[in-house]
Amino acid sequence: MPILHPFTGSIQEYEEAIADPSRYRPDHCPQCQAAQGLTAHGFYRRSLVDAGFDGWIRVRRYLCRCCKRTVSLLPQFALNRELTIQGVMARIRKCKGSWPDACFLLVSGRCTFG
Repeated sequence: MPILHPFTGSIQEYEEAIADPSRYRPDHCPQCQAAQGLTAHGFYRRSLVDAGFDGWIRVRRYLCRCCKRTVSLLPQFALNRELTIQGVMARIRKCKGSWPDACFLLVSGRCTFG
């Protein structure tokens, strides 16, 4: 489950800030509401394409010791990509795959280009 983090600053500053697992550690689990602190549980990589950056960023993960589920601290600037993709997918579904000059096939909720 991602928690949106309203990080403002450069991607370099973001990378430095998340290196410290305690810096933005949530004080409770958003899934089971346990008040125990979450344990740092590494990172996952996410691709990010922006006007000034085209590459991968690390996203900090935490593990809840009570419910054994993970929580990721997703920077808000990475969400813009998610919203764009969701918007495009919604348009494809709405037009049922017939878009001028393009062919899309919806198979089991996935979009393939043909």
